[in-house]
Amino acid sequence: MRRLVDDKGRTLEAFLAQYKPGNWPRPSLTADVIVVTRDRRLLLIKRGNHPYIDCWALPGGFVNPDETCPAAAVRELREETGLALPVRPLLLLSAPRRDPRTRVVSAVYLAEAGSETPRAGDDARAAGWFAVDGEKAAGTVTLSLTGPETIAASVVCVRGPDGKIDADRSRCDGDLAFDHAAAIAYAWEAQGWL
Repeated sequence: MRRLVDDKGRTLEAFLAQYKPGNWPRPSLTADVIVVTRDRRLLLIKRGNHPYIDCWALPGGFVNPDETCPAAAVRELREETGLALPVRPLLLLSAPRRDPRTRVVSAVYLAEAGSETPRAGDDARAAGWFAVDGEKAAGTVTLSLTGPETIAASVVCVRGPDGKIDADRSRCDGDLAFDHAAAIAYAWEAQGWL
């Protein structure tokens, strides 16, 4: 039988009346989308705002209080690129200092596109398709992205117990915003493209 009072004799209503959510720090939540095509192209946006202004990044942004993470991913993708695509969960990025603004956890989704043409919107200055060449050597994934610009990035990979790239503990260097190079390396490996 389920108890209706806690050890202090409080009902759920009494507990909630005394509960102070501000006693625990809360991270912000974002949703990002890795959009790929069958011919291994990747959709990126050029950020129009700080941090990482003018850097290429995955489409994405903050989850509103009244929406789910997948709904935010679809909304942000549509706002920043004009594309309306279904998404599926890929990974969670949660390293404590992954964003210079505050503690931000990102739910990363995967979407597949065909021949859609993106158009930059909202806070994206540009949107474009990039051909991605990835190479693994000695624990490092090197990414070369060719599209509206040429982007180089490398990921010093830390592997989790499952053998997959641990994007939170891997170190990114190069010209992509945040830890997006690690997320891309993870996705490319998961697709069998590395």
